[in-house]
Amino acid sequence: MKTPKVKGTLMSGLTLAVQALVENGSISREALEARLSTAAIEHIDEKPRDISWYSMEVYGELLDVLWDVAGDRDPAFMRGVGQVTAINMSKSATYDSFLSLTREEFQGGAEGFIDRMRIVCRLNELFYDFLNISVQYDLEADLIELVYENAEPFTEAIYLATLGFLNGLVQAGKGDIDSPLSDEAKWEGHRLSPDRIVYSHDLKSFIKPNV
Repeated sequence: MKTPKVKGTLMSGLTLAVQALVENGSISREALEARLSTAAIEHIDEKPRDISWYSMEVYGELLDVLWDVAGDRDPAFMRGVGQVTAINMSKSATYDSFLSLTREEFQGGAEGFIDRMRIVCRLNELFYDFLNISVQYDLEADLIELVYENAEPFTEAIYLATLGFLNGLVQAGKGDIDSPLSDEAKWEGHRLSPDRIVYSHDLKSFIKPNV
């Protein structure tokens, strides 16, 4: 069984955040080393390359330290980490397909929206070499669902950061990154089993009704 890996694009930003904990005095270098594995310490000392792949276990280890030291295990902190990551990434063209949906109501109907979301899911899969992400539509509940399969390597911190990441894409798409999202605009997340996570959002928030 191959070792789950994460793209360096995510790892590099995380190592900088952990380094900042030492630089701002939140934790000493000695205390940090006492908490981390040798592999995790090496990732901090050697800047990861964006195009390379890195151990998901080490990624989860570093993210957990960040959550513990800087966020005091507050779920809102980890959602905020993911949200900021998405807003920063939105400055590139990578997520233009999604952002174009949220800047104005999408007029292609549910099927067209789902097709576009599949593109976003394929982009998200590029960050992890083990995930299978699919888009489903719950007609009865009028929910769009992003189903993450093989998600057992997702720690609680990664699960929360991913939820924040999706909210960050919505916020960036609305073009107002300084204003907080309303509860109605946020995605919801549920871990249905160790290897299955579902993030959901009501479809009417994205689809322009036919007139």
